[in-house]
Amino acid sequence: FALAMARVAGRARRPLLLFGDEACTCAQVERRSSQAARALRRAAGLRAGGCPALLMGNRPAYVWLWQGCAKLVCAVACLNCGVRAGALLAAPGEGSPGRGARSGAERRGLPKAAVINHERIMLACGLFDAGNVTSEDIVYTALPLYHSSALLFGVHGCIMKGATIVLLARFSASQFWDDCRKYNVTVIQYIGEVLRYLCSRNTDQDHKVRLAIGNGVRADVITTNSGILSLVKFKDEPVRDENRYCIRVPKGKPGLLICKITQYAPFNGYTGAKHQTEKKQLRDVFQKGDSYFNKIITIDCLFSRWKGENVSTTEVADVLGLLDCVQEVIVYGISVPGYEGKTGTVCIRLKENWEFNGESTYRHVKAHLPSYARPHFIRIKVNECFQYRKLQLVEESFNPAVIKDRLYFLDDRENLYVQMTQDIYNSVKKHDVKL
Repeated sequence: FALAMARVAGRARRPLLLFGDEACTCAQVERRSSQAARALRRAAGLRAGGCPALLMGNRPAYVWLWQGCAKLVCAVACLNCGVRAGALLAAPGEGSPGRGARSGAERRGLPKAAVINHERIMLACGLFDAGNVTSEDIVYTALPLYHSSALLFGVHGCIMKGATIVLLARFSASQFWDDCRKYNVTVIQYIGEVLRYLCSRNTDQDHKVRLAIGNGVRADVITTNSGILSLVKFKDEPVRDENRYCIRVPKGKPGLLICKITQYAPFNGYTGAKHQTEKKQLRDVFQKGDSYFNKIITIDCLFSRWKGENVSTTEVADVLGLLDCVQEVIVYGISVPGYEGKTGTVCIRLKENWEFNGESTYRHVKAHLPSYARPHFIRIKVNECFQYRKLQLVEESFNPAVIKDRLYFLDDRENLYVQMTQDIYNSVKKHDVKL
């Protein structure tokens, strides 16, 4: 950070961070990070090599706490502030000097820490180089700071470039373009479905945004292909030819997304989980001796994606399994028109002589799962046989005209799971009822 702040020393009085009506200059951020470092050292006894866990939503204090820890030579475990109960207890707190830890993958269905060292932080700024981001740019992010996209690319990229970052507490599609005009934004950050929301709402072109930086956009939203990543055909494992090399799949076909591991794009693995680190690496992929990072697991995996977050199906199953009435649980995701990702759905087999209670189930789910992981649909199996295939469940989706089992819908207005009706189904399809 000494190097980073030296780069912006010449613009100490210019805004580095904008949050609502609050503007923090480079000098103010530097001073407050030093104050945070002194407070953490004196009051919390934090010393070099320590690793505090940071559980906080988007706000300026996140930045100077992160920088303050760096000044003390401490890694930070950036925790997802939406996690609950067991997932929070299992959230990683490991680290080592000169390294940072970020929760973002899966260990037995729960988050584990990815190692982010200083080299990787510096390499993250390469995206800003590729986009020709300069000190004159104003970068807008509503992504959570516990994700590397916002913290490493956004905040740190702006520090390194001397640009200004506009930080939002949370994403709002309706407010996004008004904010861009208010702050004269020139660069925006996105992940997945966010960009589709924004494109659908931007009709007047009255803004200064010239560049969008992010990942996870479907082909029907952006049709260009960078050609940097490779797609590999898979079953449970990548399919290999007679020479034991992986088979490339044709463009547009389903496959496994992998990234080549090089000295410029290293994979540092996960803290305290060597076997998990090894499982994420594919070796001898296209030629002898090469290695790739297994970026996305196969379609029937331990997690699905909803609203830009990884949803652990194992965690959801464990939480629902705690209900007294539940005998068995199947967790899966279904596609709902107009939404990116998979909407969380569960199929439950009840214990004999037990009934499903939509009100108590709602309270239980709300207490133990973050909002993005709460299943929107619960299907109750009434027959003794529970031999469902996930593919069958996915295909039947949430249409009460097709499903003969009882089906319930998560109604946040009523604070309970209500029985699904054709009217609710039609309202969800028309987006009169939002998920």
